[in-house]
Amino acid sequence: GTTTNAHTVLLSASALNASTTNSYGLTVNANTGATNNYAAIFQGGNVGIGTTTPTAQLSLYQQNNSTTIGDKQKIFLENDSVTGLAGGELVFGTGDVAVERYAAVGTAIIGNDAGTGSRGRLYLATKSTSADTTLTERLTVLNTGLVGIGTTTPTWLLNPSSATAAQLTLS
Repeated sequence: GTTTNAHTVLLSASALNASTTNSYGLTVNANTGATNNYAAIFQGGNVGIGTTTPTAQLSLYQQNNSTTIGDKQKIFLENDSVTGLAGGELVFGTGDVAVERYAAVGTAIIGNDAGTGSRGRLYLATKSTSADTTLTERLTVLNTGLVGIGTTTPTWLLNPSSATAAQLTLS
């Protein structure tokens, strides 16, 4: 015969009463005390969130026709700090030790307006050599729209800065 759907573990949803504040379909807590504690590991197959037909290792889907920036499909990286250069990053690499990381796209808080939220900047960072253990910001976009290439503090709409290369060449 043909099997349409097969589940190793199936957690079925149930109806809750109106006085329920939070409902979680799945909560996984990691053990503690080991050298490495993992909440979940998915070995083999694709993982889908919002879809029953994931087409990549991680597929995210949300039906959303919003045209408002910040209200579209999203991955939300949240940090509970409101000081300094706190923010979120997507880090790219071949492993999770500093020397194996080669690029990042990130955000940093540049100002906290009490009670009304924070202002931030966006950056792209890369390593100069394969042996480097830190990433260097290469491109910065401030909350004002100023863009810096080679500088984290642009003062013009487009602010290229380099001690060794031509600052801007148009051909």
